[in-house]
Amino acid sequence: MTIQDILSRLKGVKGGNGQWTACCPNHGDTRQSLSVSVGKDGKVLLHCHTGCAVEDIVWSMGLQMKDLFVDKPPDRPSGKPPIIATYAYPSGAQKLRRADKSFLWRHPDGKGGWVWNRKGVPRELYIAGELSGVIHVVEGEKDADNVHAKIGGCAVCGQDGAGPGKWRKEYTEQLRGRPVVILPDNDDVGRAYAQETAAALRGVAKSVRLVDLSECWPEIPEHGDISDMIEAKSAEEAARLLVELEKKTPEWEPTEAEENSQVQPLQIMPAPVLQTADLPPVKFLIEGILPDGTSLLTAASKIGKSWMVLDLGLCQAAGKPFMGHQTNQCGVLYLALEDSLHRLQNRMNKILKGKPAPEQFYFATEAPKLDNGLLDTLDDHLKKNPDTRLIIIDTLQKIRGQALPREAAYAQDYREMETVKSFLDKRGVSAIFVHHNRKMRDDDDPFNMISGTNGIMGAADTIWTITKAHRADEEATLHITGRDVEQSDTVIRFDKGDWRWKPVGSADWLAEQRARLEYDGSPIVKTIKKLLDQSPGHRWDGTAKDLMDAGKYIARTYLAPSTKKLGKDIAALEKPLFDYDGIVHSAGSNGTGGKKHSFYYQDLSQFEELEGDQEEMPWQTDSKK
Repeated sequence: MTIQDILSRLKGVKGGNGQWTACCPNHGDTRQSLSVSVGKDGKVLLHCHTGCAVEDIVWSMGLQMKDLFVDKPPDRPSGKPPIIATYAYPSGAQKLRRADKSFLWRHPDGKGGWVWNRKGVPRELYIAGELSGVIHVVEGEKDADNVHAKIGGCAVCGQDGAGPGKWRKEYTEQLRGRPVVILPDNDDVGRAYAQETAAALRGVAKSVRLVDLSECWPEIPEHGDISDMIEAKSAEEAARLLVELEKKTPEWEPTEAEENSQVQPLQIMPAPVLQTADLPPVKFLIEGILPDGTSLLTAASKIGKSWMVLDLGLCQAAGKPFMGHQTNQCGVLYLALEDSLHRLQNRMNKILKGKPAPEQFYFATEAPKLDNGLLDTLDDHLKKNPDTRLIIIDTLQKIRGQALPREAAYAQDYREMETVKSFLDKRGVSAIFVHHNRKMRDDDDPFNMISGTNGIMGAADTIWTITKAHRADEEATLHITGRDVEQSDTVIRFDKGDWRWKPVGSADWLAEQRARLEYDGSPIVKTIKKLLDQSPGHRWDGTAKDLMDAGKYIARTYLAPSTKKLGKDIAALEKPLFDYDGIVHSAGSNGTGGKKHSFYYQDLSQFEELEGDQEEMPWQTDSKK
């Protein structure tokens, strides 16, 4: 299957160079709302801007999801320096080194191909050799390979080289109970990183020794490392010197000043280091709209918040798309603290329509409050169900405790949110708190409608809020903002046939479409366009009364209750007339105290000059000066 095979099954295809638009086959599209492209991993990416799920689009094309994988990218992307080394990590991920010393990552896609990015790669050590005996910690994969191949034993390194904060707690766990020798580079960054690593491993590893290569190689250059030592001396000599150095190096201990210091040092990262750091990308529970972390979903009472989070949890646990966005599958705990099991069963079966429920979705309808053991209860669940990576708390109010003595409302809001957030962040678990909006509406900033103080919103990483202009409206707007997600406003509708919220489209796009429909249906516009088509030179002049009279015959209706109201309506239509149809409107005195309106098309070169008391256009006035 090639990209051309897929495009051949679509209608209205436009574009090229890896980016196309087409009519979506799933909803009878006529506006080419489907975007088509090919990702770096060779997978065809489909996105319907009206919200159709990818599975539905593929099914409508008569294909299967596996057909979206077309030609895979080559190991050496065109125009890039050649790959000179490949470092395989325990999880199967690979870090590839180019000739210009840059790196790229890839990891298996589960279908025999590669995903060419770092997303989803676990934090783990690179291990050269077997993880046994004395473990040498070095700063890079090349050094680890050299130590293992030329000196012997096992050598490891982190994924990101040396630097502040680059030794991860996951690395520490991998070396638990093992004797460790740290071989820092001969520079300030290397020595600082070695101290940080030793401090992290102390009490976890069986033993920790931090050696100084200058003691056995006095002429070591600035930035020199164990690989340089092996190259400068024979491998046998380097191995002998290192063994002697390790024997006389005592186990690492913090200095007395460090041991007794009450100051928590800052983990400083210089700007140039940060600028070029290979940082892992932001992880998403739901691609594009819900990053990992603590999130808040708010809406007025009885709007349908619980229906939304129930659908979200089912999709997340099953790895199915949610409102047109792909989810990254994980276990979900749903604390439905305002519901009964009977109600949850009824709602779940309506959403699933006979399909089996995902096994990784867990329900509870009771939980202790935050000041009465909630975190201990959650910790117990996470230990028993380690697949859980998302907890939905419906609602926030149900788990809140009592304010502390003399604690202000803002301080309580922030403290409680931050307490849960800190607990879950340390365990790599995300949370969605369901909360209420105030009754008072705020059209300028919908997030001001969130009940409580700004402490609730300030402690959340991502905020979703649902608003309706009127409670009886079928459509609502989902507003999204956050630290790691672009702000967006999406019009959504609750489909009682599927019992799910579904996206209608971007609020701005939908408003534009509706404005255009209103414009096209306006009897005033229809009358003006008909008069221009019938008039010599495609220009029409007349009063509001003349236009009103014409509307009775052309649009077969009164264009306005009065000529005064019609004049105001014409003024409001002036910009749409020009934007949509290139029709210019101007008005001037007709000599009797009223106004004479003129309508003509944008290109004036083929038309007569305006005459009489007609208002002059700016460029006409300038030309006469």
